[in-house]
Amino acid sequence: MKTKTIFTLLISMFLFGCDKIEESTQFETSLSVSQIINVDGNAAKIKSKDLNDAVYSFSSSKELDLADNPDVGEFVEKVKWISVNSSKVNITGILSGQTIQTISVKIDGIEIYTASDIDNSGPLTPDISNEELNVLASILAEKKKATISVSGTTDNADLSFTIEHVFETTIQAKLL
Repeated sequence: MKTKTIFTLLISMFLFGCDKIEESTQFETSLSVSQIINVDGNAAKIKSKDLNDAVYSFSSSKELDLADNPDVGEFVEKVKWISVNSSKVNITGILSGQTIQTISVKIDGIEIYTASDIDNSGPLTPDISNEELNVLASILAEKKKATISVSGTTDNADLSFTIEHVFETTIQAKLL
């Protein structure tokens, strides 16, 4: 009888203990993941309907790699789930009298947002749908990196600016 009770206790501890062991090997954190892209003043002139109003195009891209993030890098291969909760953009370097007429941001070729008539530096909170945030989360969870591309038009060939994308994320990793 004593052996049966001990055996039953050991089986119970083993069955219920496995869940606790699995929970203790998972790690979840909220994290800001960001990427800075510099757009240099080398915009190419494109045709304009009004010859007096010159229009110039620009484009630049950079890879966002989770392995480069000091908070995630050491366990990036163990990431099993990512949620992108929001996205913010900060543009710096636009001088008085300069305008970004249009800007489009794509992540791995998927357009995430567009904006127009940006004539001052500062933060933007683009209207990104949950569906688009989920697409970004899927890309990051699968590849652990993504290419962010910025393109658009400006009224100034020498316009140089910096655009920083900040993604508020929740990341879950299995440590064992």
